[in-house]
Amino acid sequence: MLSLWNYLWGKNILNNVIIQFMNLEVEIKTKLDGSEISKILSFLYDRGAVLLEETIEEDHYFNSPADDFRETDEALRLRKIRPTGELIDRDLGRLLLTYKGPKIHLDSKTRREINIDLDMNQGDSLMELFRSLGFRESGKVIKTRREISYEGFVICLDRVEGLGNFMEIEKVISEFKLVDETVDEMKSLITGLAEKEWIRESYLEMCMKGGG
Repeated sequence: MLSLWNYLWGKNILNNVIIQFMNLEVEIKTKLDGSEISKILSFLYDRGAVLLEETIEEDHYFNSPADDFRETDEALRLRKIRPTGELIDRDLGRLLLTYKGPKIHLDSKTRREINIDLDMNQGDSLMELFRSLGFRESGKVIKTRREISYEGFVICLDRVEGLGNFMEIEKVISEFKLVDETVDEMKSLITGLAEKEWIRESYLEMCMKGGG
């Protein structure tokens, strides 16, 4: 993947963009039914949780010409993010280019990430550049997302096309030794969810298998 970043820098494509070299993102995910969503929202807002944003996200995934990311457990994703209800204007919103390394924890989706914020009008050119370099589009995931901040965690309530309703809980940490403690805190964060089944698969992996 370093050759791709070097190419983008060399072509001045990443000038004036924000690059976030994250530490470790710890993430757990579970499927929800309609009644659980309302209970979770009531639980969170009654305790002072803050709504960060509501968006529609269109994720385009690319596979490397050198390595099969399905085998290496990596991901290259271009995410188009728009406010809910604003789908007509193609230039409204923002882009997020993300590289995800392999998952490194058995009970969560903990992995290292690189995030690059881009302007929405750069999306088509960037996708064409990837194709020219031999990257193949491997899948697309569309979802509506409600993102909430609570007790130092980010809670995402998602409705994913073809899969249904899910909740993801995320937190960025600096050291791997904190992963187990963080996952335990996540699973006990909301009353009544401790015994739920937690899913390590990404939405793309679930879509490719044919459902949730």
